Amino acid sequence: MPIKIKMADISITNLCNLKCKHCGAYVNNKINNTDLKKEIFYKIFNDLNKHECRFIIFSGGEPFVRKDFIDILQHLDILGIKYCILSNGTLITEEIVDKLTTLSNLAFVRISIDFFNFEVFSKWRGINLKDHDFYNVFGWLKAANIPYGVGMTILPENINDIHALLIKSKELGAFFFRGIPVIPIGRASKFKLDSEFYYECFKTMLIAKATHEKRVMRTLLLPEEIGDLYKEVIFCCGGAESEISIDSDGSVSTCPLLKSNPSFGNIVNLPLSEIIPKIRHWKNKTQEAILNDKIDPCWECSDKPECKAGCLTEILSRPGEKLQSMCLKLFWQRIFNEIVVTPDCRRAVNSILYDMQINSKNTLVRDCYRSFPLWKVTLRDNAIF
Repeated sequence: MPIKIKMADISITNLCNLKCKHCGAYVNNKINNTDLKKEIFYKIFNDLNKHECRFIIFSGGEPFVRKDFIDILQHLDILGIKYCILSNGTLITEEIVDKLTTLSNLAFVRISIDFFNFEVFSKWRGINLKDHDFYNVFGWLKAANIPYGVGMTILPENINDIHALLIKSKELGAFFFRGIPVIPIGRASKFKLDSEFYYECFKTMLIAKATHEKRVMRTLLLPEEIGDLYKEVIFCCGGAESEISIDSDGSVSTCPLLKSNPSFGNIVNLPLSEIIPKIRHWKNKTQEAILNDKIDPCWECSDKPECKAGCLTEILSRPGEKLQSMCLKLFWQRIFNEIVVTPDCRRAVNSILYDMQINSKNTLVRDCYRSFPLWKVTLRDNAIF
């Protein structure tokens, strides 16, 4: 059976102009790097196209560190593959925005903002930013009619900023706000996180979605007990099944947050048709070992054959620790036993389940807990990403 990939995460460079304390990417702040030349990326795009890839997420490092980044995107436009850009926003100039308007398949640009207090935000990024200079990029994107959103990495230090950042995102004219919990990898490996932190992220984002997302869509028939819908939020890692991650040096992995195993091979020397089966074999063996571990918290769960221990990156980020994984099913059951389910809350649940129905039919959406619609708050009625 031919291998089909819905989506690819591509780290276009491992260089970055910032030194964010919580960065999950394995980035390089030096001049020397192992980034592939643009001509190699053209070949990678052709290979992805053969596997029917329809969407690419470009990240880094910081994508706009590359002077040839726009050239790379213009070449990708030829293939008709849609894409988005995840950026820290500090290198985007008005001139660059003008060039972005020439691209035919750019879906959106997402700019990261992790703290409401700009002085704190600046310190976490490792450079001295001026808020009036940084926020200019949103005005340029708006004037150019380029869809844009705000991305937040949720940390123990900023979880209480979510509400304020949502309001700020609205003021900036953002189409959406996306807040998702940090995974302790890269520079973020110093964080000691547990399921209670992840649950608080889940709870806070549900309340934020109920409070700030006012769009109206087709109403689903929800049961009286919302907690009974937990089966709807069971996710299995889609890495190497529906999506693939390619690093700036050509190494391939299941996820942009998981380092590649050299034994998988490099896309510079091998086609995806030879690399993906190797990754799938490793992934299946790894999941099997986790699920057969009688000490693991997932051992007695009846749904483990379906979720296969959930987010593989999150589990592998804390080797040797027998902690409960980031289980959306348990969070879902718990939260609807703890909170009063208001009409706004039911509307938010309706929004989540409706988006999941759309996503299941949409080849542009990945099968991953990070795609769970809870993490995204739509701020404009016509904004669907």
